[in-house]
Amino acid sequence: MIYNAAKFLNDTGLLFEINRQVLHPLGLALSVSIQKDRTVVFGGILDCRHDPEGWIFADEELQDGARKLQAYMGEHGNKALITREKALGFVVQPLDVVPE
Repeated sequence: MIYNAAKFLNDTGLLFEINRQVLHPLGLALSVSIQKDRTVVFGGILDCRHDPEGWIFADEELQDGARKLQAYMGEHGNKALITREKALGFVVQPLDVVPE
């Protein structure tokens, strides 16, 4: 169990990638907040759906997020993806679209 999910996702770059790949193109962003005691907590979902361009990262944030993600994937993530594909035949579970 990962008890501080916000810190884990932020530190590993997974929050960066969730935002970059899924939420930002939809005009949304999952944020974190650092409390006075340095605890990292989820800050809420920022809503910019009215803006047709959605969210983008500033260059420094993009580089920092990519660096964190690359480190995590090199240490843990890539092995998990390979194992999952070997075991299940896919990495991302496909949607079974029901015909209308």
